Amino acid sequence: MAGITAVYSAQIGGGGLPAAYYLVVYGGSVNAGQGATTVVKSFHTGLGSIPILGIALNTPGAAGQPVTVQLSGIAQCVFDATGNSGSGGATAGDFVGNSSGYDGECTDLGTTYPTSGQVIGVVLSPIPANQVGYVYLLGPDVQASSGSGGATGATGATGATGAQGLEGNPGPVGATGVTGATAPAGATGATGAKGATGATGNTGPASTTPGPAGPTGLTGATGAAGGSSNVYKVGGNTGGSGSGAVGSPLQSGATISGTSTVYFITDQATVTLPAASTAGQHLILIDNDPSNIAAKFTVNASGSNKINDGTTNSSTSGVTSDISFNSMELVSDGNGIWWVFENN
Repeated sequence: MAGITAVYSAQIGGGGLPAAYYLVVYGGSVNAGQGATTVVKSFHTGLGSIPILGIALNTPGAAGQPVTVQLSGIAQCVFDATGNSGSGGATAGDFVGNSSGYDGECTDLGTTYPTSGQVIGVVLSPIPANQVGYVYLLGPDVQASSGSGGATGATGATGATGAQGLEGNPGPVGATGVTGATAPAGATGATGAKGATGATGNTGPASTTPGPAGPTGLTGATGAAGGSSNVYKVGGNTGGSGSGAVGSPLQSGATISGTSTVYFITDQATVTLPAASTAGQHLILIDNDPSNIAAKFTVNASGSNKINDGTTNSSTSGVTSDISFNSMELVSDGNGIWWVFENN
């Protein structure tokens, strides 16, 4: 620690053997014959005019061993539980003194310089009760005391008038005044007399230059669109075997892709319709062997879709599966339902 330190011989007396972070006093002041080179721990009662020397920086093992004492500057001290207006510990900036309740401990004397007892130093940081904290030691000092105040001195003569100060800055510009009311409009003057008609001018020479061409006429309306094509695309599936063309009909387990219109189905095969999510989508399904009148094929709806078949061959509604012996035509309503309007 910065400041002044000195080494003394530890003795037993007063508050006991010196210890680190506790206050010490001269041993000779307590026990006659110990001399000025010895120190003992400070004590909390009967200290009287014996001054605090400083704070021990180490704990000697026995009497006669050396102990280093911080006389001034920054040091650490144990604070009691009774100072600081009874709450114990210490508040930064308060004065430090000897504890009146615990041997060798520091105590918070408050923010006002005391009128009695020795002021050891100043608290540097907040410290809880019974804990070690930093203080700034002022060094060995006289006991604080309050002397009587002297008489008030006579009032001195009035001093000369000081020089005139500099001129202040200009004040801010005042606010703009309110605009005055607009005057009423004057009366309209009388209409002047009509002037005489001027003489007719001479006729100009005839022009020999043709006039400019007229603007281009508007474009005629677009003609009506031609009729829609009636060509159907054949084949297309997702999964299963067979392309759906005439020579490669869809096999059982195939899912119709819906990208074409006409699909050929193998006898007795079961295929799955595409999702009925596009209104007006048209499918034509044809058995690839119409000569086998005993055969048939089955179609299943996709996911939660349904099939409505109102033909005489089936006449079913809201089903998930339907059959056909030769051919079937279906249209999607775009809301998950395939409507069968031909089933042969």
